[in-house]
Amino acid sequence: SSGINAEYGETKMLSVIFLLLIALTQAQNTIFQDKEEMMEEILHNNEELGEEILHGKEENAEILHKRATVENENEEGEILHAADILHKKRSAADILHKRAILHKRAILHKRGAEGEILHNAED
Repeated sequence: SSGINAEYGETKMLSVIFLLLIALTQAQNTIFQDKEEMMEEILHNNEELGEEILHGKEENAEILHKRATVENENEEGEILHAADILHKKRSAADILHKRAILHKRAILHKRGAEGEILHNAED
C-alpha cells in the first residue's frame, strides 16, 4: 500500500509540474503577445509622429516660401521705388541742363543783339 501511495504521490507531483509548465508557457505566450501588440502600437505611434513632423516641416517650408516671396516683393518694390526716384532725378537734371542751355543761348543771343546794336551805332 505504501508503494502505491508513493507512485500516486509521484504521479500527482508530475501532474502538478506538468500543469505548472503549461501555465508558465501560457503566461510567456501572453507576455510575448502583449509585447508584440505594444511594439505594433509604438511603430504606429512613430509613423503618426513622423507624418506630423513631415506635415510640420511642409508647413514651415510653405511659411518660409511665403516669407521669401514677400521679402522679394518688398525688395522689388524698393528697387522699383529707387529706380523711379533715379528716373525723376535724371528728369530733373535733364530739365536743369536744358534750362541752362536755353539760358546761355538767351545770354549769347542778348549779347549778340547788343553787339549788333553797338555795331550799328558805330556805323
